[in-house]
This record gives sequence, C-alpha cells and structure tokens, in this order.
Amino acid sequence: MIKFFTLISIIVVSVVLFVGLGIYGLSKIETQQTKREAAEMAAKGFALGVSSQMELLQKTLDKMSKDPEVLAAIYSNNTATIDAAASKLEHHIPDTLKIRLLQPGISEPDKKAIPRMGYADLDMVSETFSKNQPPAIQGDKGPDRHLAVARQVVHNGKVIAVLLASMNPEIINHAIQKAVVENSYIALKQGKLVLASNGEASPDDEPIVIDIPNSNWSINYQANINGNYNELLLVSSILLLSVLIILLTVFITYRKLSDVLTEDLRSVMKAFKDMMSSKMQGNYPVELTEMSNIISTLAQFKRVLDNENQRNAAINTISNLVVSDDADYELDDFFNNSDDFKL
Repeated sequence: MIKFFTLISIIVVSVVLFVGLGIYGLSKIETQQTKREAAEMAAKGFALGVSSQMELLQKTLDKMSKDPEVLAAIYSNNTATIDAAASKLEHHIPDTLKIRLLQPGISEPDKKAIPRMGYADLDMVSETFSKNQPPAIQGDKGPDRHLAVARQVVHNGKVIAVLLASMNPEIINHAIQKAVVENSYIALKQGKLVLASNGEASPDDEPIVIDIPNSNWSINYQANINGNYNELLLVSSILLLSVLIILLTVFITYRKLSDVLTEDLRSVMKAFKDMMSSKMQGNYPVELTEMSNIISTLAQFKRVLDNENQRNAAINTISNLVVSDDADYELDDFFNNSDDFKL
C-alpha cells in the first residue's frame, strides 16, 4: 500500500508543480507584455512632452525676436544697446540663464557672462544664420552647462541676427522625473551623451528608442520585465507550502487507512476463524463497507459448503448400503408349502 500512496504523492505533487509553474509562466509573460506597453506609452508621452515644451520655447523666442525694441537695438550696431535689449528679454522666460543677440560675422565665443558661450554654441549660431537648429545641451557640468536654443531674427525676409538663449538644463531633469514608471529606466540622450536619466538600466534588455521631433534628442526607455527576488520567493513559498500540505495529507490518509485496514482485517480474520469452527456469533464491526461485504460473502460461502458437505455425506451413506442373501430363507418353499397358491 505504501507504494500506491507514494505513486499518488508523486503524481499529485508533479501536477501541482506543473500547474503552478505554468500559471506563473503565463502570468509572467502577460506582466512582461503589460510592462512593455506601459514603458512604450511612458516614453512616447515623455517624448511628446519634451517636444511640446521645446516647440513652445522656440515659438516664444521667435515672437520675442520680432519685438521692435530688439530690431532697433540690432540696427543700432551698438554693443551696449544690443546687450541691454537682450538682458531685458531674460525676464520674460522662466529658467533663462542668459540671452544673447549675435550679429553676422561673429567668430569668437563670449566668455564674460555665465554660462559662458563655448565653441559648440558658436557653431550652432553660425549654422542658425542658414537654418534654425534644434535645441542642444552645451557645456561641461557646472555653471557653464546650459540648454542652448538658437533662433533667427528675421526682418523684411532677411536674417539680421541670431537670438541665443541659454536655459537651465534642469528643466529637462524635472520633466524626466515625472515620466518614470515603477521598475523602469528612462534616459534622454543627445547622440551617445546621456543628458538626464532616472532608474536603473538593465544590460539584458533592449531599450525602447523614440526620437523626439524637432530635436537631435532621443528617449531610451526600459521596463524591468525580469521580475524581482521577492516575487520569485513568494511563488516558491506558495508552491512549497502546497506540496507540504499535499504530502502531509497523503501521509495522514495513509496512516489512518492503515489503522482502519488493520482493525477491519482483525475482525475479518476473527469472523473467518469462527466460521471454520462453527462458532460464529454476534457482529464483527468494521469501518469499511467492503470489509463488511467480505464477511457476508464468507458466511454465505460457508453455508454453501456446509450444505454441500451434508449432501455429499448423504450420497455416500446411500452408496455404502449392501444387500446380502440369507441361506436359511427359501422363497421356493414358501410357494410350495402355501395352500393359497395351489391350483
């Protein structure tokens, strides 16, 4: 019987583990897909937010470049007047560090004001005279690091100057902090340079890359789809607890059934002995219905055997009867001496 219960235990435990791990695997796939979709939505939302923010900033600078006071200062060709007009514009846009109005032919960067104008800014200004350039983060980390936005100053269809706005780069960091989904990684990149990031990147997962319109920036986003240690520990604990409960149930059932069978077999053997000695009396209590049926069957079989033995004994008695002749008894004399039979 122990082999039977061992086989049952193995089968039940295997089924529980198979079903449990199967459900966990299916739920993990579904969770991974959900996380990927959430990551993609968050990345697209952040990209749209940054793009809208930069578009609004550029439109604001374009409108400011058409201010009559700005145009008059540029046409004055007076450096002090131009700087004064540029400084006045700084108060109209939040997070502005410095605004410069630069005329054609500029060849040296401005190192006087903070943040200082670097050669990357100078290249951007030179290219902006031909075509407006997308915003870019310029300068090393520290006071000179800034978000550079260069816009053409156009009058009568002619580019007469470039408005270069140096913005606080933290506006990008503030935006990226709001775009994070739990257990994810997001980064704003300018080429290979990471401008801002939040979360921890996973080397095993390919990031979602979304280009931001009207810029040379891209969003790299990762969703942590591998799960964590706590999740695996919880699933393992549930499966282990289920297996222990099954094994305990099987063991208790085995012990209980073993005790019941032992007692019932004692009753059956006692009934059998009483049948053989023709001393069967009273009831023989058993817990299993099958054992009660066995006792009934044995009793019926015993009665059949008793009846058959009695019949066989009777037949043997009749078969053993012997009829013998008596020498002193003559039937012929009986007929010869009887007057009744004389003719």
